[in-house]
Amino acid sequence: MADDRGSNIWSDFGNGAIPRNTIIDMNGIVQYNSIGFNESAITSLLDELLLATEVEEVLEQPERHNLLTVYPNPFNAETTIQFELLRSGSVTLSVFDNQGRAVRWLLNVDLSAGSHQINWNSRDESGAEMPSGVYMATLFHDGGLHTRKILLLK
Repeated sequence: MADDRGSNIWSDFGNGAIPRNTIIDMNGIVQYNSIGFNESAITSLLDELLLATEVEEVLEQPERHNLLTVYPNPFNAETTIQFELLRSGSVTLSVFDNQGRAVRWLLNVDLSAGSHQINWNSRDESGAEMPSGVYMATLFHDGGLHTRKILLLK
């Protein structure tokens, strides 16, 4: 469906506006138009136009880790970072400030496959409380990384 009231393209219809029931295909060709509403005609034509003519082969996505949730987010004093590993391996979980500086290393260990979680108490490596702002929780695992924004509000 389209509406191009500022154009003269539809002047053949008398008032310069696209009729209410018009179907235009990807090539800009009017496939259907009607002054009245005809649901079955519109549905039938849309089904025909949207019929899949070719199925593309779906490539299998590589396995990867997943940083599932950070909750609560935004948070005040403490937040929980939950992630899932599809296979065992070395994991580094760090928090970076909005300047890209690492403020806290939460994990740097080997972990088994499965779900894991860790809390961040909004403090940096020296134990000082971090100010309000946007931070990034970044999970490094098996040569890849995943980042989630977290918002600290005090």
